[in-house]
Amino acid sequence: MKYLDEITGHEGFLDEILNTIPSGVFVTDLDFNIIMVNRAGAQLAGRSPGDCFDRKCYEVIPTSLCNTENCPLMEAKTLGKSVHGQATLYARGREIPIEYTGRPLRNFEGEIIGYVEHIADISETIERERVILEQQDELIRLLSEKAQHSRELERLNEQLVNLASDLEALAHEHTLSELALEIADRFRNPAFAIGGLLQKLKTVCQEHPTGKKYLEACLAEAQKLESRVKAFEALSKKRTVFFKQLDLRELVKDAIKTWQGTFFKKGISYNLAMPDTPLHVKADERTFKVALLHVLKNAAEASPPNGTIEISVVPPDMSGPQVVVRDHGPGIPESVLKRLFKERITTKSSGHGLGLMLVKRIMREHQGDVIIERPSNGPGTIVRLTFPRRWRERTQHKD
Repeated sequence: MKYLDEITGHEGFLDEILNTIPSGVFVTDLDFNIIMVNRAGAQLAGRSPGDCFDRKCYEVIPTSLCNTENCPLMEAKTLGKSVHGQATLYARGREIPIEYTGRPLRNFEGEIIGYVEHIADISETIERERVILEQQDELIRLLSEKAQHSRELERLNEQLVNLASDLEALAHEHTLSELALEIADRFRNPAFAIGGLLQKLKTVCQEHPTGKKYLEACLAEAQKLESRVKAFEALSKKRTVFFKQLDLRELVKDAIKTWQGTFFKKGISYNLAMPDTPLHVKADERTFKVALLHVLKNAAEASPPNGTIEISVVPPDMSGPQVVVRDHGPGIPESVLKRLFKERITTKSSGHGLGLMLVKRIMREHQGDVIIERPSNGPGTIVRLTFPRRWRERTQHKD
């Protein structure tokens, strides 16, 4: 014990050395009574240094390992060497995660005369690790979201490519139909008139064989012309449109998804109002989607940055179901509004004016209509895509 006396006899010198250590250091005798402690150890225990002396270590610095077979000092005593690990310190009304080292204290003859326990508060280390793990989890989540967004953008790009293809095909069909109908209209009356006159001349020229022969040849050609006119009329009506019962809400939500990337880039938000229950309409999914996407595209282009588009799915009341789209852009001039659908009109330098005419044609095929209005409560444009209250069955033309 004289070595312990010698150590404790140089108290001022040892205190000065121990107090330079930033973590807790406790020295005990063989019975685990504390005989020396540095300032950091006392602070860790929530006591003054004087309040730690001559007390059991498990009273001053109680941990989750005290009074168990894993007690660091008991292990150091049993093994005769240093032990290291982590535990929880119960001090200052808190549970403090610590890292400890317990080792036997020997004299010059190698005899164990006490124990030294070094305790470090690792709360900040654990917190940093927790923050790093959270940041890693957040990074993984963001990367996952980015991958998902990339897949979604690929899907939307594919939809937009398909939309462009559908729009081009429908515009081609529309132009072809209009051209065929115009040709039929221009030639129908003259062709039928020529045929009728030739029939009368044939009756008059019964006694003139040569003249009758020429008249019959002319009549055959006139009948061919009439059949060509009928073929052009049939071509103008020939469309591949398939109608079936669809939930109007799902059609609208799907169209909005397609344009979400455009909305986001321009900072445009949208308000969507729709019934809680399905609202079924008879529609051709492909062509109606083209019409609705064109209306949403116009609304996005007309909206100011960070503007809002209002979209409503309206159940039938006195009229049939409707999809209503309102933007808060500058609106359509009154002079242009009066001429819509009567001629090709566009307010865009690169436009051809076919868009709204195509939308109207599509909605007419759905036995509905497209109505464009100026709002009564501010700027912008309201577009209504209407459906009939009752569907009138008719023969569908197929290729």
